[in-house]
Parts: sequence; C-alpha cells; structure tokens
Amino acid sequence: MGWVKIGEIAEQAGLQLTPVSRYRPDQVKADHCPFCGDIKGNLELNLDKDLFHCWACDSKGGVIAFYAKLHGLSDTEAKQKLYPHHRARKLHPAERLTTAQLQEIGFQSLHRHQTKPARMSHAEWAAYRTRQLDWIWQTWCEHVQAEQEIERRLARLFATQEQHPHTLQSVNEHWMKEA
Repeated sequence: MGWVKIGEIAEQAGLQLTPVSRYRPDQVKADHCPFCGDIKGNLELNLDKDLFHCWACDSKGGVIAFYAKLHGLSDTEAKQKLYPHHRARKLHPAERLTTAQLQEIGFQSLHRHQTKPARMSHAEWAAYRTRQLDWIWQTWCEHVQAEQEIERRLARLFATQEQHPHTLQSVNEHWMKEA
C-alpha cells in the first residue's frame, strides 16, 4: 500500500471538494467541516502537502490527524489503520542511548526528532544526521572501552594487593618518608 492522500480520505468521508482558485488547484475547500459542522467552506485542504485546516474550529494537521479525527482514533491507531504494513524506522544505536548515558559522554541530549534545515536537501540531511549519530555512537563505544579498561586495571591492582599486601604498604611508607 502506498501513501494515502488527504483528498482520498476526504472524498471517502463524503466531503465535496472545490478548488479555492484556478491558480491553486492543490488548495481546495470542503463543503462542510465534519469536526465542527461549519458549512461556510472554512475547511481547507492542501492536496499537495496533504494538510488540512478549519478556520472555524482551528482543527488542523496532516493525513493521519485528519483520519484520526474523522474516525475518533488516536494518531497511533490511525497510522496503523492507514499503513498496516509500515515498519517503524530502525533506530541508530546512538538513538537508543538514554539521556544519562549521553550526559556521561558530554552531550546534553540527542534531538531525536530534529527537522531538516530548509537549505539542505534530504540526501545532505540524511548524510549529516548519519555522521552525527556515528560520532555519538563512536564516542559512547570509546567511553565504554575506557571504563572496562579502568575496571580491569583496578581488579588487577586489588588482586595484586591481596596476594602481596606488603607491596602497597611499602609503597605508602616510601611516599610518607618523601613527604
């Protein structure tokens, strides 16, 4: 199943759509608003961007929100009904890190839902975001390795101390004499 268009949903709901102007065929008005009952043509749909807005009741959103409001569903339920075979995007390992883990390696937080800057193409944005996430993940992996190395060295140090308690004592005595 492909992407569902807002015009298809509106027509299935029995809305009569008329263009706002002949110069903007993608901008249409509905004969009534199914959310507030307005019959003055205040419900507008942008067929190109798949958006809706009712100027009377201020209902607005995209395809999923439109379908959800029409059928009394949550956005999540509407998305599952419209796109039953759609799988969630596989998360990058860096996106699975908790805020506490990110702070451990010096990042304030990870903006999980950053939007693409207007000046970047989708390909540029995807490449930038991937580099950013790879960098965060590499930093986390290096941090984990450093922690493991510290634990290994401490375990070795304490094991040595248990086997030869006089070694640590003689080192402490040596430093006390020097001071």
